[in-house]
Amino acid sequence: QSGYGRFVPAGAKSTLAHRIAWKLEGWQLGKNDRLIHTCGNRNCVRPEHLFKELPIDELYQALSRTFAAIDSESPEAFPIIDRLTELRSRLSGTRVEK
Repeated sequence: QSGYGRFVPAGAKSTLAHRIAWKLEGWQLGKNDRLIHTCGNRNCVRPEHLFKELPIDELYQALSRTFAAIDSESPEAFPIIDRLTELRSRLSGTRVEK
């Protein structure tokens, strides 16, 4: 229904397959944590295609879509997107490649 793959062990509750894949890699995932598919494929379970969403991510994605819809070549858009990418990197403790 949602387009996400599901895993249903015998006698257990249905779980989203990408969440199980994330946990099998040894990563922590809270009940309310969300995973984002970088490949855009909801059925994907490859951990390297997933990242844990941070609160800044929702803002980053919304602004990125907005600037892309307005004018992806607008020079005014790039400093803001670059700054959000840097901020997300600092908050997550990982380096974001451009």
